[in-house]
Amino acid sequence: MFPYESVSRKGPEEYTRLLQGYAEGEPPIPDAVVIVPLLPDGEVLLIKEFRYPINSYCIAFPAGLIDPGEDFEEAVRRELWEETGYHVIETTRSVYKGKPGPLAALPQSAFTSVGFSEENVQIVFAYAEKAGEAAPESTEHIVPFTIKLGEIDEFIATNTTPIGTRAQLLLEILSAYNKLGVL
Repeated sequence: MFPYESVSRKGPEEYTRLLQGYAEGEPPIPDAVVIVPLLPDGEVLLIKEFRYPINSYCIAFPAGLIDPGEDFEEAVRRELWEETGYHVIETTRSVYKGKPGPLAALPQSAFTSVGFSEENVQIVFAYAEKAGEAAPESTEHIVPFTIKLGEIDEFIATNTTPIGTRAQLLLEILSAYNKLGVL
């Protein structure tokens, strides 16, 4: 064997157990959620969050770890509120694959950086509206902002703030869906 470095938020025993399970085909359990908030006025909500590893703000969607005992829907509602002051609104509009309701998770969670970590996230589309002030943790420096769906291409072309891969890809998808009239 050769040395290989990776990181995990889990202890060594849990990390080893998960790695063995993945090798045997066990499905991953999401550690975190990423929320794609769609607003009633045809905008999408994003955040600029200071990220210490790059010493800069980074464009992203609201996201966070699922707390112990919390399911992904509870984590979505909590993280969205904490980071932006927005809350999920009830709707019968479809967000993804014809499933009505305020939340629609992609069918499979995904690993964030398989070359470095086993962190696994569940991406969730949600309808949301402003409900109050954000309440980020003391170590989080977050600035929520919105973009009209029809202005995503211009934003991507002119943005000079670092952007996370997930955010870039999801924005491209939202732009394409908007052009097709899906959203």
